[in-house]
Formats: sequence, structure tokens, C-alpha cells
Amino acid sequence: MNRPCQPADKWSLQTLGTVLFLLLSAYFLIFHSLGQRALAGSEDRWGEIARNMLLHGDLFHPVINGEVYFDKPLLSYWLIVLASLCANDLNEFVVRLPGAVAALLTLFCSHRIARDLFGARVAWLSACLIATSYGFLFWSHTASAELSNLALIAAATAWFVHRRDRADFSSYLIFYLLCAVGCQLKGLTAITVPLLVVAPYVLRGGRWKQHVNVAHLLAIVLAAGVFLLPYLLAGWQPLPAAVQAQRNHLSGLDLLIRENIVRFFQPFDHDDPFYSYLYELPRILFPWMFLFFAALARYASRYRQLDESLRWLLQAIVLIFLFFTLSGSRRWYYILPITPFCMILVAAYMDEASSDAWRRRAMIATVFVLLVIALVLLLFPFAVAVYAGDVAMPNEFLIGSAAIGVGGAGIALLGRNRVAILQNLTCIDSRFPSPLSLALLLAALEMAVVFGLVLPGADSYRQQKPFALSLAGQIGDDRRLAFYRKKNTTLAFYLNAKEAIPTINSRSELVAIGDEVVLILEEADREAFFQEFPELRTMPPVLKERPTRQRFAGGGSGLVAYRAR
Repeated sequence: MNRPCQPADKWSLQTLGTVLFLLLSAYFLIFHSLGQRALAGSEDRWGEIARNMLLHGDLFHPVINGEVYFDKPLLSYWLIVLASLCANDLNEFVVRLPGAVAALLTLFCSHRIARDLFGARVAWLSACLIATSYGFLFWSHTASAELSNLALIAAATAWFVHRRDRADFSSYLIFYLLCAVGCQLKGLTAITVPLLVVAPYVLRGGRWKQHVNVAHLLAIVLAAGVFLLPYLLAGWQPLPAAVQAQRNHLSGLDLLIRENIVRFFQPFDHDDPFYSYLYELPRILFPWMFLFFAALARYASRYRQLDESLRWLLQAIVLIFLFFTLSGSRRWYYILPITPFCMILVAAYMDEASSDAWRRRAMIATVFVLLVIALVLLLFPFAVAVYAGDVAMPNEFLIGSAAIGVGGAGIALLGRNRVAILQNLTCIDSRFPSPLSLALLLAALEMAVVFGLVLPGADSYRQQKPFALSLAGQIGDDRRLAFYRKKNTTLAFYLNAKEAIPTINSRSELVAIGDEVVLILEEADREAFFQEFPELRTMPPVLKERPTRQRFAGGGSGLVAYRAR
């Protein structure tokens, strides 16, 4: 017999179990091992800018290695600074913490959207689907503005959905303030996407007429002022000592226009093919992409028979997809804001009492893919052992393999009880299909293993952080450093340099620095370096990066450091 959810104000045993389940799930999927990987990719920008803000005491000029870098708004850096002040430290966990917290906010707001539109069952299921999707988890474990941007988009949408039939000042103001804060995290997508979502509802049946009022205009003006304030303050604040202005001499507002509007119509980079989101969207929604396309096909074929909420959701998904596709600048993470809406659609589809042939096929394909991944993770340490030779294997690989084996066996032994367990923990009724319960538990297990064990384990093969920490220990505080040909923001962060590290290309530039200098270069530049400094060819380096064959983990650049005069 179906057991209904208890009211929110009654802390029943079921409610406590639900809270515990959610906390454990959030910990293992989002927070476990959050700080165990060294900064990688563009993460070093957020870490280095936050470090310089703390170093210079200037929150209005984002600085990377002595030069202003205003390509992104300020708020995502401020969140890291705030986390650093609370933790009294600046490390990988702190740098990634705002994104992880934003992931929780995204889940909460997505749950509210789905609950207001479709009810509690769809809300819980959509939150579970989002929390186990690859794109969402990848960016929740990455220092960037992507998840914070997504969280504010979800928050603005949730606020509108909850108060969609109201036309008062507070409703307008909070909506636009949420959008303004989101725009200070990444850019104008935080206002564009919510407006795209809102448009089909407001324009239908002449509803827009009730929103043409003075309160609406005043709310827009106030929110615009909040959005512009950090840029105005940055313009009034003098640059910190020894910090250079941005090389292109563009202000923060100029760069906002360049990075959002100019990039949309005249892309100067990130110009993936116009069809790229057709294969990048499945990557973001993995492993739920089969169910999404089945839901899309079903609802599109019977569009006229759908209720208003489903029709609105479909329209929002199509508009968001078209907006990012029509942009001349494309990257797979740009379209991340579509995730909650796609997963709510899937949840509504899976909540239907009736089933169709495409749903069964999509469910079989999803379970099959998850079983294949489980097998890959189970055998992963053995494949690494063959490939790595005598390189020590991280313990995390073995623990992950064991977790997949034990967890997979436990899920199999639960059998039909999987449905009852998830029903009690998430208030989803007996219509919850058994294959989906298997897929959800497998996806949660595999994502927890990948992001909590495999990726942190693979990080032991990456050598930039150990190289930087070892170099800092060897040369101490009284050091003059320089990069040869290429600056390295990751090294600058881990070296914790108090001054900008110059980049030189010739001996004459080294002479201009004066004194003895430790030059850092990459393996690819060694021949050019020795032609410029032939006397160092036979000299032992100060430090050399440990070689590794594990290029799948980011391997290394063959970093080496020499003393030069």
C-alpha cells in the first residue's frame, strides 16, 4: 500500500530518513574529496584571482600574475574570498566550495520548480536525476562560475514559477535581483535564460498586460543599479601597487559587452560547430539522455494534448537550446543551464502511469550503459596496472573497484525492495518503475566512485602542484622567479608568490631583472632555452618534474627549473 509523505512540519521517522538520505547523498556525490585534486584547467584563474584579492586587499580588480584580468564578473571570486576568510585558508577545497554549495541551491530550486508545476513525486525524481547527471557533477567539482550561474538561473525561475500570477513590486524586484546577482557571477545568460523560460507563460493569453506597470519598471531600474555597482566601484578604485592594467585596456563593462554580446554575434574564440549541442547535450545529461530523448519524442508528438505546465516546459527547453545554438560562440558547458528543465521533463515522463515502447527501450539502454560503466570501473585498476607498469597505483583505484563490486552486489540483492526503499526515502509512490530505481542507485554509486575516488586517485599522476610546492621549499622566501616563454597560473597559485612572476624570452630580458633568477620552463622549450643559455646545458636543474606515462590524468608538461644570471 502506498504510504504518503508526511507534512513538512511533522518530523516523522520517514522525514528524518529522507533528510539523512539527502545529506549522505550530497556528501558522497558533491563534497567527498572535493579538495583532494590539484587545480586543473581554468580553475587556476579563480584560485589565483582570489589569492591576489586577499594579498592586495583589493576586491574590485581581479589580478592574475600582476595583470588585471576582467574577462569574468567579480562575484564568483568574492565567494571564494569569503569562503577563504571563513576557513582561514585558501586551498582547493575552498576554491571549489562555492560551486559545491551552488549545486545544493540548484537542486533545491529545481525541486521547487518541479513541485509547483507537477507535484512532489516529479520534484523528488527530478532532483535525483540532476544530482546523478555528469555535467552537473563535473561542474559542481570544478572551481568556476558555471554552477553558481546555474544556481541563480534556477533560483530566479523558481521564484517566478512560485509567484507567476502576481504582479507586485516585491515579486518583480526579487526576480530581477536574482538575475542581477547571477549576471555578476558569469554574465548576461543569468538574465537571458530566465526571461526565455518566463516568456511563453507571460505572452500566452495576454498575461503580459498585467506586468506593464510602474512597479515592474522600478524593480528593473533598482536591479540594474545593483548589477552595475561593482563595475562602477572598480572604475573608481585605483589599481594596487605594481599591478598593470589589462593589456586590451578594456574596462569591466567593456569586457562584459565583449564576452556576452560581441561573442554571441562575432565569436573570436570557442567557435564549435553549430550542431555541437546535439552531441554535447547528451554528454551533460549522461546517463539520462536516452530517457530525455524518449520524453521529448513523446511530448512533441502529442503537444496539443499536453497540459499547460508540460507545454511551457517544452517551450522553455526549445528556446534555451535555440538561444545557445544560435550563438556564434559555443562550448559544452555554455548550455549547462538547460539541465534542470530537461530533468524535470524526464521526471514528469517517468511519473506517468502509462508506459510506452520508447520508454521501455530508453530504460533498457540506460541500464545497459550503467552496467557497462560498472564493469569498466570494476576492472579499471587491472587496466591501469597493465598500462602503468612499475608506477605505483593509487589506493583510490582499488577502493573504487571494491566499492563498485560491493555496492553493485548490494543493489542486485535488494531486488524489488529497491522501489520500496526509494519510495520511503523520497516520497515517490508505487508508480516508480523498478528499472529506474536500479538505474538511479547504480548512477549514484558510479558517480560517487568516479568523482570521489577515481579522479582524486588519478590526480597523483599530475605533477604541477608537487613541483611547485617542492620548488618553493627549496628556494625559500628570498627568491627571484621567472617563467621562460610561457606563464603558468597554476604554478603562480601554488608558489604563493608575493609579487608578479615575469615571463622572459631572452637573456637580455633576464639581465633587466638582475640578480640570480630561478627560471621555470616546459620540456617543449628546453632546446630553445639551451640555445639562449648554453652554459646551463650541462648544469643540473634546481628541480625537474617527475615523469609519468599517465597522460589520461593530465600527465605533465615536463616542468624544470634552472638558476640563471
